[in-house]
Amino acid sequence: MSSKAARRQKKLAKKRSKEVKQRKALAKQRNQMNSLAGRMRAYSKYPVAVSRLGEGAFEQGGICTAYFGRQLGDGQIVLAIFLVDLGCLGIKDAYARTFTVADFARVQERMDDEGTRTVQPGVVLSLLQQAVEYAGSLGFSPRGDFAKMMPIFDGIEASNTETFQFGGDDGKPNYIRGPHESLQEAELICRRLEQAVGEGNYNYIIPIQAPNMGHLGYVDASGDHNDLYDEDDDDFYDEDEFEDDGRFLGEAG
Repeated sequence: MSSKAARRQKKLAKKRSKEVKQRKALAKQRNQMNSLAGRMRAYSKYPVAVSRLGEGAFEQGGICTAYFGRQLGDGQIVLAIFLVDLGCLGIKDAYARTFTVADFARVQERMDDEGTRTVQPGVVLSLLQQAVEYAGSLGFSPRGDFAKMMPIFDGIEASNTETFQFGGDDGKPNYIRGPHESLQEAELICRRLEQAVGEGNYNYIIPIQAPNMGHLGYVDASGDHNDLYDEDDDDFYDEDEFEDDGRFLGEAG
């Protein structure tokens, strides 16, 4: 083979190698976008559009919804939504939706009606991290797609400008059964609390449906059975609330 032909072969081999690397990079990118974590990481390069916390975040052992969103290049808003329990369970749910600009305007109206506060992105991140740490000390892990959604915070540092108060008024973990938790789940949660902190060192309120009645009663840590529990006072966020406005983001396929 002449030196000229050898150089040509070397050049072609180098070109093929470059093409192979490019194809692998594209395949890796496609695979990442098929996973929720990969999409959240890709979305993290876009500007922050919303960063809000519900009033419960600023109450002792409160329950709140945390919102964090970014505006994509096509104008859509991707919104990460976290249900946070400062009293006991930490992250009770986590999921994401995308909204058109028009639909997101309605979502913002709902946030305003809820009394949510706009805060720095680092404050939202700090609340989530502290909630995970507190609940973890009691034996509870984040629910929903929490871990897969956290890459949307890439590039943001947690802020300590707000002080969040975990546990009940007496400093003990305080479990309040939510509307999506069965009585069996509530019993397991109380058992885990007893294992973590010991009998008498935690509080609970377990709403129960009174037979053949239109209101709720509840059982608390004192053993009292009470009626007239007002389910309208429950601050739990309902995932279906935004169903008509946004598109749910989950794993592809």
